[in-house]
Amino acid sequence: MDVSAFATQPVLDAVAAVRPGGTIVLAGIKGMREVPIVSDQVILKNLRIQGMLGVGSWAYSQAIRVIASHRYPLEEMHTHTLSIDEVERGMRLLSGEDGGGAIHITVKA
Repeated sequence: MDVSAFATQPVLDAVAAVRPGGTIVLAGIKGMREVPIVSDQVILKNLRIQGMLGVGSWAYSQAIRVIASHRYPLEEMHTHTLSIDEVERGMRLLSGEDGGGAIHITVKA
């Protein structure tokens, strides 16, 4: 399952890594960027590629419940704090284009 925003390499990695007969779920928007998949890999491995978009209210409720429980140290996932002027850099960090390593970014005005 690829949920990364804008990064196209994870799609290629998924095609390479998935087992024969497996399914790849694409749920991360790529900003209309083309992903150069070699279709022979999909055919020879008998792969299924499924797109998925959207999150319902149930998922938001579950996420809020998990966050409110304080069961998981989510604050440890925070990796960067950037100014509003650095939003573009933040997008590149999250996509892996600018050194990567970003998991969660806070933007301050």
